[in-house]
Amino acid sequence: MFVRSEKNPILKPAAEISWRSRKVYNPTVIFEDGAYPVRSQTPETSAGAPAHQTSNGVYHLFFRAVGQDRRSRIGHARSNDGENFHIDAKPALEPGIPADAAGVEDPRIVKIDERYYLTYTAYDNHTARLALAISDDRESWEKIGLILPDWDVYSAGGFAVASDSAMGDEAADRNWSKGGAIFPEVINGEYLMIFGDRNLWLARSTDGLKWQAHETPWLVARSDDFFDCLHVETGPPPIKTPQGWLLIYHGIDRQVVYRLGYLLLDLKDPTKVIRRSTRPIFEPRETYELDGRIDISAGSEAARRQKIRKSGEGLDKIAKITDNDIMTPRVVFCCGAVLSENVLKIYYGAGDAYVCTASVKLADLLAAV
Repeated sequence: MFVRSEKNPILKPAAEISWRSRKVYNPTVIFEDGAYPVRSQTPETSAGAPAHQTSNGVYHLFFRAVGQDRRSRIGHARSNDGENFHIDAKPALEPGIPADAAGVEDPRIVKIDERYYLTYTAYDNHTARLALAISDDRESWEKIGLILPDWDVYSAGGFAVASDSAMGDEAADRNWSKGGAIFPEVINGEYLMIFGDRNLWLARSTDGLKWQAHETPWLVARSDDFFDCLHVETGPPPIKTPQGWLLIYHGIDRQVVYRLGYLLLDLKDPTKVIRRSTRPIFEPRETYELDGRIDISAGSEAARRQKIRKSGEGLDKIAKITDNDIMTPRVVFCCGAVLSENVLKIYYGAGDAYVCTASVKLADLLAAV
């Protein structure tokens, strides 16, 4: 149902720019009214993009980038049309605190009142943990740090898999948390967030800064008859529609294919699921989605095999090992979406290498699945 942009990939790595020379992917997005801001620094421009400088609205894209040092940073790009982007010369967010010393990854942005909340995965070279940065202008970001510091994924019903960098380090495995999708408004007097990979959990906050997570899964994988039989992972922050809160999420099957599905949640009580898609709504198909340097394949094969052997049963949940190779995932990974005039536009990472976009009429999406 989705129509891919003819300009895909809309962002590519730039070999001459050190902080994004290897990969650009897993973007989040927010659309706001107003003119395109004049920048003091000259931005780079995505390939083939015309020089837009004024508009009635701006797409702000925050994306994960990997450079020569193999650490992840978060870049900021702007566009009038949602396809041709100007990329800021410097990253918007860089590693800098102990929790994210090895990388800041996979952002998700919302605006509540006059404050922007950007959740991201903080990686310290041992484990991945959910962190938060805030801003009043999208330009200068204050890191709040880890927002679930006492999280124990095993006690909460989670599990480790072969691609987790912490595999074999039980203490680091226990702290694993990712994918914070905050609702873009205060609901019933509180901030609400859905987070996680493998399973999804709920978390609540009174101020949007300090969070308390539920200790039982809110959404889990289904049987082998479904596209999400292996595990589930958050997508973009929820989007409010007349039919309910639309939550796009990732479903992974036993062939290690990442596809998108969706949930409709009750408007008054978003913890209640009204509908869950029985079939995927988007999956890797194009060459630029099937090729790339997938993160699970990082590191030496010997090291990967050692992690897998130590993990025991957990390995079978994500990667199939033979004497000669590891099954490589096929990935479309979406952290951002915009709903405008009943058209849903998603922004996603393709093959862990590029940024792409696609769109669909909301009515068609909800009617067909």
